[in-house]
Amino acid sequence: MGTKRFYLAHPGAVKQAGMESRKYDAWARLSLTSAEKLAAGQEDGAFVVADLAPGDVLYVPGDGWHEVVNLTPGVLLSGFFGPRTRVLSRWAWVQAREGLHRAGLLGRGHCTCHAGRAEMS
Repeated sequence: MGTKRFYLAHPGAVKQAGMESRKYDAWARLSLTSAEKLAAGQEDGAFVVADLAPGDVLYVPGDGWHEVVNLTPGVLLSGFFGPRTRVLSRWAWVQAREGLHRAGLLGRGHCTCHAGRAEMS
């Protein structure tokens, strides 16, 4: 239910623009800028905006940067897909990194899970 706006950039666009955040997040690579600002610096076709309504499906490729804005209150179901070994190995990698983070050995004090909303990039 609800509607969402997806801003999508080709894989590597955030890094190429020098806008990749070093802030720790378990599942995401973050940007230092908003989708609109990133789009302003991209060539035609490198950045796409898609509005989704209830029942719509969108595939975001691996390493494809995206930002989602809720246009109305709603629910979004998402997941990671691919061969079982790839999905499980990715899950294991994330769990290992998360364990290091919770032990204070990775991203200590510079993360999305312990930072205040005003500090997040």
